[in-house]
Amino acid sequence: MPEPVSVTSTVTSAAEALAWLDLATDADFFIEASAWQGRFSLGDFCLWCSGEFACARIGEHRDHNARHLDSAFVAPDTVAFKDDDGSLYVPPRNLILPRQLATEALRAWLIDQEHPPMLRWD
Repeated sequence: MPEPVSVTSTVTSAAEALAWLDLATDADFFIEASAWQGRFSLGDFCLWCSGEFACARIGEHRDHNARHLDSAFVAPDTVAFKDDDGSLYVPPRNLILPRQLATEALRAWLIDQEHPPMLRWD
């Protein structure tokens, strides 16, 4: 298994973060976005993408896993995602989302660090 390519960037505004996110076009990737105010963490958003599917989690005082608002939505198969260390992450099928919806949620979170309403957060 090849070593994962790691890219780190520090930005000072949501607009800069959104522009940086536009560069993430690989079929498979992992992004962890962290928001800080001075020395205090406002939380982080983890996004795993593989092809047309994704998995998203917001970390605050605890993890909040994203689920599709339509409880009938279930990914057709098990999906494996590359984690930040190159290992595989295989979440339960009910945590797998359409990639476009999950990246839209990350974009929304970058603006205000609120739980984006297009997904359910458990």
